[in-house]
Amino acid sequence: MRKIFKSVLFIRAIGWMFTHAGFLMPGRRLGETDNWMAVKHPKPAYPVHILLIPKKPIRDWLTFPVDDRSLYGEFVQLSQRLIREADLASKNYRLIINGGENQSTPQLHVHLISGDPIGDSPLRSKNMDDTLDIIKKRRSIRKFTDQPVEKETLTLLLEAAMAAPSAMNARPWEFVVITDKGTMDQFRQALLFGKMNAPAAICVLGSHRMQKGKAGDKFWVQDCSAATENILLAATALGLGSVWVGIHPVTLFQRQVSRNLNLPDGVTPLNLIYIGYPAEEKVARSQYEEDRVHWGPFPKNKNGKGQTIDNEVPENGEGTDGA
Repeated sequence: MRKIFKSVLFIRAIGWMFTHAGFLMPGRRLGETDNWMAVKHPKPAYPVHILLIPKKPIRDWLTFPVDDRSLYGEFVQLSQRLIREADLASKNYRLIINGGENQSTPQLHVHLISGDPIGDSPLRSKNMDDTLDIIKKRRSIRKFTDQPVEKETLTLLLEAAMAAPSAMNARPWEFVVITDKGTMDQFRQALLFGKMNAPAAICVLGSHRMQKGKAGDKFWVQDCSAATENILLAATALGLGSVWVGIHPVTLFQRQVSRNLNLPDGVTPLNLIYIGYPAEEKVARSQYEEDRVHWGPFPKNKNGKGQTIDNEVPENGEGTDGA
């Protein structure tokens, strides 16, 4: 109760400051209407970082007065003017609405930001590493603990899978989730590269019977591979370990998986993704090699074709781990 009382007093004090003593607000004032004030953020997290704050305190977006047309209209006009004045129309920019008691300013306010973050931006996610870090942290994990993977967590992986791009949005995929030890043991016995002790697996299927268009016939491997990569990245972000076990196009592997999962006609197993809580750690890496990047077309040789290079395979087999 005391916390709520203090919060209400703070919000009212801010409202009085905006209305009667705006000069006390930190940050350079950039614009103002009858209902809104815009100031340069006193501690900017981006090259362009502007705060838009309603003069009449509003606790959060859920309590925004939807019938107050002037309040909303002035916000649109002021934000558009700031975007034009900062020459952001041809650049990337975001409007982020913040509100609620857990904010440092416990009332509704809007951030207008543009550019790359300055240092560790407080507007970045605190619960998940940046996307590029997740990509580099994704490694093939082959040792797992006995801890089972929760159904809710597996569902999150499937949501990530089905967010993948597909040719003409055909979505030629289905997924089989395996968590029972008996079926996992069958895979471990039958598959040459599937001996790992993971407690769960997702089988990614190319699905002729579920695809939304004929593009799925030609691009199902690419589409299902994109879905697979989404699963691997989401697993990394959730603290799980995973490894891609290839099935297609090896006929023997396809038959073994189809038999163990009783797969119907019209689906083809692309792979098995073993999933679990990791019992090993691997360092993040990018494997970027500049000599594999070509800026522009290859130079032509005498025959009018691109020049060829000799492929060298390391004698120690380094790089063949697929990790």
